[in-house]
Amino acid sequence: MRTPAVILTALVLNSSFESVAAQQLITAPAVVEAFDRLTQQPLWPGFTPTSIPLLIHDGHRTWLFRHPQPPAEFRPAVGKALVMLGKHDLVRANTSVEFAGVPTATLLLTADTGSAEGWASVLVHETFHVFQRQRHPAWGGNEVDLFTYPHDDVETLTLRELETVALRRALDAPNRRTMVCWAQAALDSRSRRFARLPTHAIGYERGSEILEGLATALQLRALGEGGDDILAGSVFAADAVRERAYETGAALAMLLDRVSDGWQQALEERDTLSLDEALQHELEKAPHPSCDFGNEDRQAAARAARAAVNALQVRLAGLRDSAVHRDGWSVSVRADPAEPLFPQGFDPSNVHVVGRGEVVHARWIKLGNVNGTFEVDGRTALTEAAGGHPLFNGIRQILVSGLPERPELTTDSVIRLTGPGISGVFRHGEAAWSGQTLLITLRTESSPP
Repeated sequence: MRTPAVILTALVLNSSFESVAAQQLITAPAVVEAFDRLTQQPLWPGFTPTSIPLLIHDGHRTWLFRHPQPPAEFRPAVGKALVMLGKHDLVRANTSVEFAGVPTATLLLTADTGSAEGWASVLVHETFHVFQRQRHPAWGGNEVDLFTYPHDDVETLTLRELETVALRRALDAPNRRTMVCWAQAALDSRSRRFARLPTHAIGYERGSEILEGLATALQLRALGEGGDDILAGSVFAADAVRERAYETGAALAMLLDRVSDGWQQALEERDTLSLDEALQHELEKAPHPSCDFGNEDRQAAARAARAAVNALQVRLAGLRDSAVHRDGWSVSVRADPAEPLFPQGFDPSNVHVVGRGEVVHARWIKLGNVNGTFEVDGRTALTEAAGGHPLFNGIRQILVSGLPERPELTTDSVIRLTGPGISGVFRHGEAAWSGQTLLITLRTESSPP
């Protein structure tokens, strides 16, 4: 999934239209009307946002716009819009999906918050993802790599903090000379940092920057924003690699806008370049001064790095404890060793590797195998790995605690489970209550009961 980072949320929540929006609900048609206005300007070569279907849930209904093959459950509404009551299963986040055979941008609209323009800018972000996937399918970080990214090296995080400071100074620079100077300082810090990282970690950062950061930059451009909030006062958590990429990628794109008129078309023609490589290429075209950090900068960066590592350790321990020991009803599903469960969907913005092989999913996870599926939506779950990778070698067990009421369970021909934010169907296994905990033990068809 693709979900906006903190800076994107701020654009929606802190809009100058917020006081007006608080008095009148924002409708999906109003958001689409604002979207059409924002995208009249050219944003990227070959990108035509208004040609992409839109699927919007407003809390009560799901709206469909510009889809060439609308499903039968959608009925005519305002103008050319179509609507169905309730929330369509594919609208799980601000992202893009394959809907009725057509790539479609989706939006979860909070109708009493923000402005139509702010929400429309989120649609710019998500429709650009549709364009990216069609035109540049190789763009993006591999979410598998994020689970083994090294987060707790103080020296690496110190260089990351210096890079962040330099990028912000480049964006704030009063003239081109100073901007180029600090942009190069940022790239130099990045080069030293990348020398300490494994190849897959570098690839994840660069891929996330060109996918999410570029979409963020276009979102800001559509709103006429200059990026004043990008990296402004940002102290990223040690493991906030994906969240940081939204902002660093946007910063690199904005700097490229300032040093080159043709970099967008060049990237279209050579899309294997990363944003930092493209910027380095532009900076090398002409001599420029060098900037360096003072002792105070370096000491502050080192302090921030040590604090980030300490905070990470405390936070992860707390996340695990909270996931395991919530008051209420609990469900534990344990797979047969011969048939582990595998991820069929999850929210990469809300996962945390909290220990060796253990992952907290703070919003959504769907697991399955030949035996059936188990899904958690809107609740916290803890998964335990069956192999060397925290998720992608399979899951041995998943635990959901803190359910406010006892889940409904039937065990006739299959095990069927429903409850607040959870659902599961399995063909083979046993289910038994132990106090307030439901234990479901799965087995293969050939294994003894």
